[in-house]
Amino acid sequence: MKIAFLNMYNGLVDRGAETFVKEVAQKLAIRHEVVVFQSGGPSGKENYKVEKIPMKIDWARKSGAGSFLSLLFLDYWNRLVFRFSLKTLSKIVKEKFDIVVPVNGGWMPALMRLATWVYRGKMVISGQAGMGWDERNNLWCFPDTFVALSSKAKLWAKKVNPLIRTVYVPNGVDTERFTANGPTFKTNLPKPIILCVGALTKSKRIDLTIKAVANEMPQIYRAVDVFTLASEPFHSFEIVLVEAMASSLPVVANKDDIRREIVGRAGVLVDPTNTETYAIALENAMRLRWGKRPQNQARKFSWDIIASQYQKLFRKITK
Repeated sequence: MKIAFLNMYNGLVDRGAETFVKEVAQKLAIRHEVVVFQSGGPSGKENYKVEKIPMKIDWARKSGAGSFLSLLFLDYWNRLVFRFSLKTLSKIVKEKFDIVVPVNGGWMPALMRLATWVYRGKMVISGQAGMGWDERNNLWCFPDTFVALSSKAKLWAKKVNPLIRTVYVPNGVDTERFTANGPTFKTNLPKPIILCVGALTKSKRIDLTIKAVANEMPQIYRAVDVFTLASEPFHSFEIVLVEAMASSLPVVANKDDIRREIVGRAGVLVDPTNTETYAIALENAMRLRWGKRPQNQARKFSWDIIASQYQKLFRKITK
């Protein structure tokens, strides 16, 4: 099969969606012809083809999320995605990819839907945006299959557009890189240590710190006792949770259906807006003996398993 992934941000930042593209593309490229269209350059470690689409990006621009223009996909970032998508359009039609996976939302799924209709290709959307306006737009672009990252998102998607095929395939974790064994990050911090990993506001330039230690994340996970993340419940999937569990860490996360499916019995779920119960949950996570539970839970999300599910899906819809 010829498979194309489109994500303007690949090669520029490393978030959940970018990790999804790199990991699944890497696994699928073993048996298929895979091309990733991105505005960043290749790292040199890819076994798939990188098609660089250069874009001038003003990173100082604030996110327009929730604004009137963003709802119409006319804010700065959505206009960038539109231009990026236009630049790839002729290449998609010319190459006649069997499967096209647009990742950025906005105008991208609409344009790719038109392109694949021209030559009768298939479009698959992975619900990286989370339940909300962007995902509704993705569903209304009538992909051949919508991939929900949680059982809750699958039920939600079926209500939004009952006319399309919806399946559940979560994101994953590299269980060979994130393990309990191996070098540990050196720190003078007193025990116990609680770790939280996430992107913060640009003005604080936390991204520079994250980039500086990005390659050392497995060692950092091994240096702490508990991992926590108190994200709002709309987030579709948080790879850092399974990275932490793969490193044998119990996790403390928001008590919602999506986190419950990810964490299972390998952590504590809590309402983090109640700081007293949040603090108790962190103490309990440090006190309990978790054994192999976190690692066993993380193995369910191995990228090998996830990529295999995508391969089966792609084969099924291209028959």
